Amino acid sequence: MKKTEKQIPSLIESKDYLKNVIESHLGDILDDADHLVNIKSYFIKKHADEDFFHFVIQNNLTIVTKGNLYKRFKVFCVTFSGHGRKKMFEILKLVYANGFDKGDVIVPRPLWYSDELMSAFYVGVPGENLLEYIKNGYLKTLHIKKIARNLARFHKIAIPRKIKLPKHKFSYDFLDPTEIINEHHNKGTALVKEVKEQFK
Repeated sequence: MKKTEKQIPSLIESKDYLKNVIESHLGDILDDADHLVNIKSYFIKKHADEDFFHFVIQNNLTIVTKGNLYKRFKVFCVTFSGHGRKKMFEILKLVYANGFDKGDVIVPRPLWYSDELMSAFYVGVPGENLLEYIKNGYLKTLHIKKIARNLARFHKIAIPRKIKLPKHKFSYDFLDPTEIINEHHNKGTALVKEVKEQFK
């Protein structure tokens, strides 16, 4: 890690520092925000060593509006050394602006990226995310089709040149890391035929 990066973990772990960062961006979270009345921060992921750091922090906020209403938000901070989450944040902004802010598959609302903290901030989406959904075994065909349709829609979004994403081609090596297709005893079997059909 560079010298400038080594100070970031201690800043991220300081609740007062993080609170000040969030307070300075209340207008990004809520247009008519007046002040922050409560913040509770929880580490979802916390790692720092000599080579890299990676933090994910959930911040439960209560903000008072100028009309004296109390509104609650879950604002996440994800930080990774070497600006490892900057591109993720740029893609999140792009996808959010291209219709994934509403509908049956949505992404978190991007707020801001801090170069100083190498951190992306976003408003979380209520409910389970795709990873939790799969881990919990909710593999209903209807939902899988809905996700697949929206992933196809996601991949049709034109990526601006400034984001510079590498292009990947899917191959059986990538899709079949356990090499079911290439196993000698599986060649020509119904299993391989079915796996190839599923890959299509």
